[in-house]
Amino acid sequence: MNSIFLRFVFLTGMLCMLLISASTAQTNRYSSSDMYSMGGFSSSIVMDGETVLVGEGGNTMTSGFVYIFSKDNMGAWSESGRLIADDAIEGDGFGTAMALNGNTLVVSAPDQNDGGGALYVFKRNSGGAWVQSSRLTTAESSSGDRMGATLAISDNSLVVGAADKFGKAGAAFVFTRDDSGAWSEGEMIVAADSASGDVFGSSVAIMGDYVFVGAPGKGKREGVVYVYSKQNGEWVELDQLSAFGLDRNNRFGSVLQTMDDMLLVSAPRILRSTGAVFLYRMDENSRWKQSGSLAPFDGTPNMRFGLSIAVSEKHVWIGAPRASRGAGAVYSFHADEDGNWTGSSKIFSEFAGSGSNYSASIAVSSTIAVAGLPGRGGSATIFENQDGSWVETAKLEGDIEAYDSITGGQTQCEDGKASRFSCDAVDMVAFLSTKDIGAPRGIQVNDVWGWTDPVTGKEYALVGRQDAMAFVDVTDAQNPVYIGELFRTEGTNPSSWRDVKVYKDHAYIVADGAPEHGVQIFDLTRLRNPQNTPIVFTEDGHYDGVGSAHNIVINESTGFAYVVGVSGSGNTCGGGLHMLNLEKPLEPVFAGCFSDSN
Repeated sequence: MNSIFLRFVFLTGMLCMLLISASTAQTNRYSSSDMYSMGGFSSSIVMDGETVLVGEGGNTMTSGFVYIFSKDNMGAWSESGRLIADDAIEGDGFGTAMALNGNTLVVSAPDQNDGGGALYVFKRNSGGAWVQSSRLTTAESSSGDRMGATLAISDNSLVVGAADKFGKAGAAFVFTRDDSGAWSEGEMIVAADSASGDVFGSSVAIMGDYVFVGAPGKGKREGVVYVYSKQNGEWVELDQLSAFGLDRNNRFGSVLQTMDDMLLVSAPRILRSTGAVFLYRMDENSRWKQSGSLAPFDGTPNMRFGLSIAVSEKHVWIGAPRASRGAGAVYSFHADEDGNWTGSSKIFSEFAGSGSNYSASIAVSSTIAVAGLPGRGGSATIFENQDGSWVETAKLEGDIEAYDSITGGQTQCEDGKASRFSCDAVDMVAFLSTKDIGAPRGIQVNDVWGWTDPVTGKEYALVGRQDAMAFVDVTDAQNPVYIGELFRTEGTNPSSWRDVKVYKDHAYIVADGAPEHGVQIFDLTRLRNPQNTPIVFTEDGHYDGVGSAHNIVINESTGFAYVVGVSGSGNTCGGGLHMLNLEKPLEPVFAGCFSDSN
C-alpha cells in the first residue's frame, strides 16, 4: 500500500484504526485523554455505619460517581444507590475524594470548573438518603489547580488540598460551617517557604484546632508536614514536621491520618520504597514530636507501604498497594489502652493479583473493612470481623463504561470530532473496543505492529494487550475482524507493556515487568483461513534466555534481533542489547551482548 497507509492508535483501554494518506511508513504515537476508559473505581472509600460508599472519580467517558453498597436481609452486598453532581459533566472527577462527618458527606470533583475543582456537600435526609445541599468553590482557584484531590473534615471545618496550584507549589483551603449550616468561602493557606514542586496539599488532616498539610515534594522530595492553627483570624504556621533518616525521594507527608491525639504520616518511598508510617504526639510544650513508627514486618523494596491509612478505635490499617508486583497487601496494627503497639498482621485478598493495587484505598470500622483494588478494572473487597478474625466476604464492582465498536463505514472528522473522539484533519475508518478484541474486564492495550501475508496479501494488526497478543484482520479497514489471541507465557503476570516485531512471517513477543516471560514466537501463517474464531492460539517457539524485556528490535536485512531492557531473569547484558541470531526463526540463538560503557 503506497498511497494509503493504515495507522493503528492503541490508547488506554481502546483500539482505534485510522486511515491516513501517506507515501511512506513512519512511526507515530498518539495520546488522548478522551480515550481513557478506566474509571478508577474504589480510588476513594468511606464507611457509613454498615454502608460503604465507593468513589469512581477517574472516568472520563462520563461524569464521576459515588456508588453506595449495603447488605440485604440475607447478608448479601449489593448496590443500593448512586450519587452524582447536579451539574455533572463528562470527566469531572466527581468521587476522587470523599470526607464524611455524621450526616454530612463532601465529595470532590477536581476537574470541574476547567480543572479548578469543586466540592459537593450532601446531607442525609430524614429517610436516610443523601441529598446534595450545596456546591463549594473558591475565588482563589484557577484552571488546573484541581482543588479537592484531598479532603479532611471535622464537625464544622473542611480542609481541601490543591497540590497542583501555583505550578505544583500547592495550596490548601479551609471552609467553615456556621450555625445555620452554611459553608464559608474557603480561606487559602500557602506555605511561607513555598516552592514549585512542593505539592503542598497532597495530603490534609484536622485534629481539634490544628490543621496539617503534607508537602511530599519539599526539598529534594524528602517531604515535610506543616502544622497550622488559627490565631487572631489568620492561619499561622506553628511547625514543620520531619522524621529521622529521611532522604531524597522518600515523599514524607504523602498521606496523613489522625487517631485520637496522634498524627500518622506516611513516607511510602523510604528504604527503597518499602515505606514507613511515622507517629507524632504533642509534648508538654505543645510541640509535635515523633513518638514512634510503623513498618511492615516483611518489608521489601517497592511495596509503597503507607500509600493508604485507615483507623478505627485502636486499630490502624495500612496499605502497601505495590507489594508483590502490584498485587498489594494490607497490614493491621493494634494498640492497647495505653497506646502501646501489641501486634500486627497481614491481611490478604483472594481477588488481589498483579496490577490490582489492592489496598490503594482503605476504610475500616470495628466490624467492617473495605479495601480498594483500583487497578485492572477496579473493584473493592469487603472484610467482616467474625469473632476477632477478619474474613473476606464480598467483592464490589461498578459499571465499566466503554465505547461501542464502530465499523461498516468511515467517520468524517468534523468540528474536531470523529464520533466521540478528538481529531484534526484525520477521518476515522473504524474503531474496535478492547472488549471486541478479547480483553476481559480491566485489561488495556499497549503496543501494536503489523504483518502483510506475502501469499494472500491480507493485512493484520498485532495488538499487545496486558494479558495477551491479539490478532486483527484489517484487510477491509472499515470492517476489521478479530481473529484470536496468544496468551502471555504461562505463570507470568499481566504486563503494562508488551512489544512485538516480525521477521520471516514470525512474531517475536516480549513483555516488561513479567519475569520468566522470555520471547514468545508465533507463526503468523496460522492466521490464514481461520475457522471458528476467535481462536486461542499457542506459541510455536520460545526463547528463555531472557525474562522480562521492555522491547525487541529486529534488523530484517541481517536476521538479528536485539532484546532491550532485560530484567528479572536470564542474561540482562548489563542493561544493553541481548542479541539473537534468527537464522532459524523458531530457534533463536544467543549471539552476544552489547552495552555502552557510559
